[in-house]
Amino acid sequence: MHIATLNEGKENESHITIPLPVIVYTDKGFSVFSSSAFHHDYHGHEIVERNGQKFVNVHEKVYVLDEGASEVAYDAEGHPTNAHR
Repeated sequence: MHIATLNEGKENESHITIPLPVIVYTDKGFSVFSSSAFHHDYHGHEIVERNGQKFVNVHEKVYVLDEGASEVAYDAEGHPTNAHR
C-alpha cells in the first residue's frame, strides 16, 4: 500500500509503502506471501512461485499461471489468456 511520496518530482524522490499480505486459495490450497514479492509490477512480468504454482499481478489482480506457462500471454484487449483467478 502506498502511503506517501516525499520530494515528488525531485532527484531524491522516495515513496513510503507498506507491503500487504497476499492470500490466494487455489485447488492446491492456500498460498500466502508478501505483496512486495511482485516488486511493484502490475503487468505480469514478475512471477512469484509458491506451493508449485506461479502467480502474477496483472492490473492489481493476482492470477495463477496455467501449468507449464513461463510468462503471461494476452488477448487483443490485454486480458491474460493463460492465467486464471
